[in-house]
Amino acid sequence: MVLPILFGLFGSIWYYASNSVLQTGVEVLPDKIDVAFHDINLYINNTVKQVDHLAVVNFGEVRTQFKVELNNTGDELSQTFDAILEKIEFEHLVNVSRFITDTALQFNDEILEEIKGKTETLKGNVTSLTAQAEAIKVTAQSLTLNSRYIIGRWHQIKIPKRLIELV
Repeated sequence: MVLPILFGLFGSIWYYASNSVLQTGVEVLPDKIDVAFHDINLYINNTVKQVDHLAVVNFGEVRTQFKVELNNTGDELSQTFDAILEKIEFEHLVNVSRFITDTALQFNDEILEEIKGKTETLKGNVTSLTAQAEAIKVTAQSLTLNSRYIIGRWHQIKIPKRLIELV
């Protein structure tokens, strides 16, 4: 029985304590809302200033520095190319190119003469082969005419042993 009385007493004390804190919180709430809105306004204004500084000032500095670096790099590359071009002996390269061209032309002339000679030889060989083919044709025609005679006397033909051994 003591326990419910203690819980009731504890609940009443809690109610009065929270009621007084609640009353103080309600009275202070408008001031805290004003402070919160002031903080939000300050944050937004600072953010706008920071973004503006980043987008205008910092970007401008980066762009300027980039242009300077790009110009410096271009100047350095130009100086490097000039130094390289000074070291290249163009006259020597032209002489080497002429030598290669002359050698190629001379080689082509020699090859053309050799090909011309071989072509003439091949032409003679073809003419000879044509004549031999004509002779074979005449012989074949002659054999065709004489085949009846040979077939009729086949058993009388003597084949030399040496020819048989070769076959």
